[in-house]
Amino acid sequence: MKPTVSISSIEDVLIKMQLRLDLTNFQIESEGEKELVRLYFKSVSNINTLSVLEALKELPGIETIEAIE
Repeated sequence: MKPTVSISSIEDVLIKMQLRLDLTNFQIESEGEKELVRLYFKSVSNINTLSVLEALKELPGIETIEAIE
């Protein structure tokens, strides 16, 4: 099964939120029809990680998303 989430779709969300995160690593794991997306990013001051995660959950194909700073 080909992942439905891409790094560019995630970057699009960040741009809309006017955020520039350094995405140091990006992982998608598929288990059947579920996808787990893990974002590893360098911490940037005054960014609300929770609001970023909520926005990314709106992307189609994302089942679970974790942020690891």
